[in-house]
Amino acid sequence: MLETAMNTFTKLEKEIEINNKNIVELEIKQSELSKKKEMLKFWINLLDFRNENSIKQHVISKVIPVFNTMLQQNLDFIYNGTMLVVFDSIFNESIIYEDQEYEYEELSTGERMKLNMAINLSIFDMARINLSGSNIMFLDEIFVNIDSPSIKLLNLKLS
Repeated sequence: MLETAMNTFTKLEKEIEINNKNIVELEIKQSELSKKKEMLKFWINLLDFRNENSIKQHVISKVIPVFNTMLQQNLDFIYNGTMLVVFDSIFNESIIYEDQEYEYEELSTGERMKLNMAINLSIFDMARINLSGSNIMFLDEIFVNIDSPSIKLLNLKLS
């Protein structure tokens, strides 16, 4: 009986030793994960465009005004100066069409298609600034729900 108790005691000591080693390993892993978590928090804050001190916000504050200018040039061409669209630093749009303020959803399907075309053309124009020699754009079913005069006008712009 004493021998059985000693064996049980020895087994328990070994199990405690193994568990203590596991605890130490888990504490080390927890410490490493906590450091990674802090690093990820840092990068998330740095890259969050809603945070005014982030890298993305800095880039956006430089890109959005240029984009808005290019967009307005394309809108002036397509809408003869009757539509103004401006994006703010968190990409909320303000749309003024024929001297009235609209939400995007309030525009007709054809007007939204033309606005989307102007936005796509502006993105393409900005890409061409940075990518010399880029002058091909693939578009699929771009004239769906757009009236004939607008199609002719867009064909002029695209050619």
